[in-house]
Amino acid sequence: MTIAKEKFSALESEINLRATNFAAVLVWIIVALFAGLAMIWADQLIRPDFLEYYRNNILDFSASIIIIVLSAATSFFLARYLLTKKYNKYTVSVNDQGAFIFDRYGKISEQILYTDLHATTEKYDSDISLEFNRKLNKQWFIIYKKTELNEVTKYNLRFQKDFYALKNNYELYQHFLRGVQIFRPDIKIHYHTAIHFKIISPGALTEKQKKSDKIFKIVFNIVLCIILLFFIYVIWMFIQIFSK
Repeated sequence: MTIAKEKFSALESEINLRATNFAAVLVWIIVALFAGLAMIWADQLIRPDFLEYYRNNILDFSASIIIIVLSAATSFFLARYLLTKKYNKYTVSVNDQGAFIFDRYGKISEQILYTDLHATTEKYDSDISLEFNRKLNKQWFIIYKKTELNEVTKYNLRFQKDFYALKNNYELYQHFLRGVQIFRPDIKIHYHTAIHFKIISPGALTEKQKKSDKIFKIVFNIVLCIILLFFIYVIWMFIQIFSK
């Protein structure tokens, strides 16, 4: 155990610029599409018989105004979100003390020390488990820690923040769990979480667990495909609108 502690080196995050720029370009395309949609509908409102036409077609007028406002607002807030998050560059470091997240100025914005970890108060829950948001393709750890009031509370630990994609996100989570194994062996890591991050051998899986893992992977891949197809359909729909 002492040797393992001495050899536990720090691991720092690496920005995946290709994935980050690709995602940013996709969002900017959506911004342009919504801005274009707002301008097209606004252009339709500017007509010689504007007042007379919309006096007799109040529903069309109301629908046009709603579409313009929603499209313009969506475009504006998406653009503002990108420009704001672009400057929130961060660095994640996992070492023999715990996990640290630094802001662009090098100051610690979030930290989880191994000594802060606490056993869950729930009888059937693990002390550390992995959660997924399949719609947003996000993952994070659910851990338990003590507050300043000496109360045990649930805490979401997530290394992947907005805008910037991490190249070694998986390795950071894995390294953190290995640190827990070494420095806090009393903390119970969820079995499937340990399997997912390969910190224990899957050889002990029962047939039922193997079947469950296989079903989970199939469902997860299907959901990802559905999300991708939906995104492609939305892009195609906007292309059809602009081509008319």
